[in-house]
Amino acid sequence: MNKNSNVKYQMSKVKSLFSLTLIVIVIFVLWGCATIGSIKESPQLKEASVITGIELQDYIVTVMVNKPFVYTIYRSDDPYKMVVELPDVSIGTFKSKIVSDKAGITEIVPSQVESPSFMARLEMLLQTPSMVEPEYKNNELKIRIKEEAPKEVLKEKEEVSERKEPELTEMPEEKIRAEEVMPITEGRYTGKKISLDFHDANIVPIFRLLADISGYNIVVSPEVKGRLTMKLINVPWDQALDLILKTFSLGKSIEGNIIRIAPHTVFVKESEEKAKAKEAEVLAELMETRIFPISYAKVKDVETALKDSKILTPRGSVSADVRTSSVFVKDIPAIFPQVENLLKTLDMQTPQVLIEARIVEVSTSDVMDLGIQWGFSQPGGSIPFRGATPLGTGPFTGNRLLVDFPAISAGPGAGFAFGILGHGKTAGLDLQLTALEKVGKSRIISNPRVVTTDNEKAKIMQGESIPYPQATAEGTISAAFKDVALSIEVTPHITPEQSIALSVKITKEDFTEFVTIGYGQAPRTSKIEGDTKVLIQNGETLVIGGIYKKTERESTSGVPGLMKIPVLGWLFKKTKTEEETTELMIFITPRIVEKPI
Repeated sequence: MNKNSNVKYQMSKVKSLFSLTLIVIVIFVLWGCATIGSIKESPQLKEASVITGIELQDYIVTVMVNKPFVYTIYRSDDPYKMVVELPDVSIGTFKSKIVSDKAGITEIVPSQVESPSFMARLEMLLQTPSMVEPEYKNNELKIRIKEEAPKEVLKEKEEVSERKEPELTEMPEEKIRAEEVMPITEGRYTGKKISLDFHDANIVPIFRLLADISGYNIVVSPEVKGRLTMKLINVPWDQALDLILKTFSLGKSIEGNIIRIAPHTVFVKESEEKAKAKEAEVLAELMETRIFPISYAKVKDVETALKDSKILTPRGSVSADVRTSSVFVKDIPAIFPQVENLLKTLDMQTPQVLIEARIVEVSTSDVMDLGIQWGFSQPGGSIPFRGATPLGTGPFTGNRLLVDFPAISAGPGAGFAFGILGHGKTAGLDLQLTALEKVGKSRIISNPRVVTTDNEKAKIMQGESIPYPQATAEGTISAAFKDVALSIEVTPHITPEQSIALSVKITKEDFTEFVTIGYGQAPRTSKIEGDTKVLIQNGETLVIGGIYKKTERESTSGVPGLMKIPVLGWLFKKTKTEEETTELMIFITPRIVEKPI
């Protein structure tokens, strides 16, 4: 190969190598450009929420953020300090203290919090302990400072929170405050007061916000969904929670410091499943039979009470043995402690009550009887002034009297006799006045006693039985008896306060006369009854009075016509006046018997 040919060959080789290198570079460049053009923007490169401005005016602080944000305002232990927290917001260029020359605020110290969650924190030093009023609009938070603060400055339990959540789809994890939680009482709201302002917000982050404020751990069920618009000012957080639950038909369960939130249907389903599981456990458990002796109560009553108590399981049974005063219970072992507790209540010694009655019956009677006897006669009967044969005789003449109405028919009494007899004993006059007055007083005191158990009737009766004839079925006559007496029926009830409620029935029956009925006579009686219910203390006395009876009788007998002549009519009549008074007093004293009698 000549020299020229070799040079041409070398030049051709260089050109080929250069061309290949150029092609590789072009392919690499093109490939690189295509790769760069296909790269998508990472989520981490999205624009973050950043504080873009903090403006100070007299009594007004305005915080501006480039995107919608959430905020929390609360006091620290220092009454001159107010804290504003903005979750998921960067402080941006505001990294140094801002000294204020405006009224109401002294300085603002921004800081960036990295853990446990990312947030911007603004500590505002106030000139005086003041109240604040936040207002959120167009990504700006305007905080108005009010000098007219109450004497008692808000403390951290009195946190004021207001959060905005426009178009919020996801909230990062919030910090859990290690503080003591206030107990929740159903129907009473004692939580710290907060202010909430949401527009079309997801309810799940709201529950997380309430967890931060309350200090409770809140677990939200996956079935809980929905969006909410609400504005609440100075409302206890537990009341706000209940309002949200009612709005979305949700329920809650509290275990210690954990609140679980789920739809009502979830809790109902869990209750049903728990009941089914318990029922299956009961059905699988072995049964036992136990004998319980009964000391005081009626065995049949205890048996009925156990059946009605619904303590026993569906497989359980109970039977009573009156002879041994025992009940037999067959069921699972877990039921027997409840049965024993019920039997302790049922098989208790029944309290006893001593009923002491004192019956005082006072009666007075006054009977006045006034009469006259007189006669005039002449021996030989020439003058017809001589009484009839059935009449009595005068003490002087011994002749029969014309008027015979003595007050004293028999027995002791008082009488005055006057006699006139002529000198020749040819004529005589007998005159005799009789008078009788009986005054009687009697007092009957009886003190019967009877013991009865609680809620059982006690009866006390005092009187007599009057016999009367009564026809039998065989056609013969037998003696029957009618009780004419005073009866007292008392039913005591001991209250838990150891007072005694008495139900009292009193019947007083008196004999008046016999009346003829067919073949014989039967007694007629008069009756007085009274019912009352009273509550008295143990050992106090119940007084029942007013059973008062007064009887007045007046009778006159004499010669018709003549007995009505004024003054002279007393020579031809007899008068009798009767007055009888009866009064009854009843004293009832109940006493609880400490030991059985």
